[in-house]
Amino acid sequence: MPVHFGVRLPQREGGHRLTRENYVCTTRDGRYYFEDGWLKGEPERWEAHQEAVMRNFDRSMAYFASLSPHGFSDAVERMKEAVPELEAVDDLNDWDGVSGVYVLVLDDFRQLYVGQATASGGIRQRIVVHWQKKVAFDRLLSGPEERSIMAIDSFRALDTTRIFAAACGRPGPLERRVQQVVAEPFCANRTRAGDLIGGLAEAIAARRERDLSVFPLSSEGERVCSVSRS
Repeated sequence: MPVHFGVRLPQREGGHRLTRENYVCTTRDGRYYFEDGWLKGEPERWEAHQEAVMRNFDRSMAYFASLSPHGFSDAVERMKEAVPELEAVDDLNDWDGVSGVYVLVLDDFRQLYVGQATASGGIRQRIVVHWQKKVAFDRLLSGPEERSIMAIDSFRALDTTRIFAAACGRPGPLERRVQQVVAEPFCANRTRAGDLIGGLAEAIAARRERDLSVFPLSSEGERVCSVSRS
C-alpha cells in the first residue's frame, strides 16, 4: 500500500489518481451511489445525467489545462505570504485531532481547496475523508453542467501534491480569510468558505460557479482527458 503524507492508502478500485474512467463511482455490480432523492427514483433520467456529468468532466479538464502553471505557482506564494499562519504539512499524523484550516494543493490541476476541521476529528481525518469518499451520482454536478465546479472529493489521494495547514480553535473566520486570497481561477471550492450554519441549503445559496461554456467538446466528440503534469 502506498504511503502519502504519512497515511497508508488502502487499495481503491480505479487507483489513487482521478481519471475519466473512475470519475463516476459505482458499486461492484455497476449501480450508482445516491445521496438525495431527486434523481434516485427516476432511472429514465440517469443516462442523460451521466452524459451531462461527463461533458462537465471534459470541459473541466480543458479548463485546468488552460491555466498557467506559473500563474498558479504565484497564487500559492501569494496565499502563503498573505496567511503566514499556514505551514507546510509533511506528515498528517502530526495533525490528528487538531482543529484548524487546511489547504489541499492539486498542482497537476492548478487548483487549491480550502477546508476546515474541528478537534473532534481533526485535520488528518478530514483530509483522509476527502481522499476516500465516493461522490454520489446526484452530487457530481453543482448547478448547470457548463458552470459546475468539480467536487474536491472526486479527486483522489495522489492528486493532492502539497498540503498547508494552520491550527486554530475557531476555523471558520480563518478559512474564509484564506479563500479570499486564493485567486478565483485556482479555487476548487464549490461554495464560499466559513461556517455555513444553514447546512446544504446555505451551501447551495452560496454556490460558486465557473464558466466552462468556452470549452466546448469538438464536433467529433474529442475529449481532453488529462492535464499536463509538468
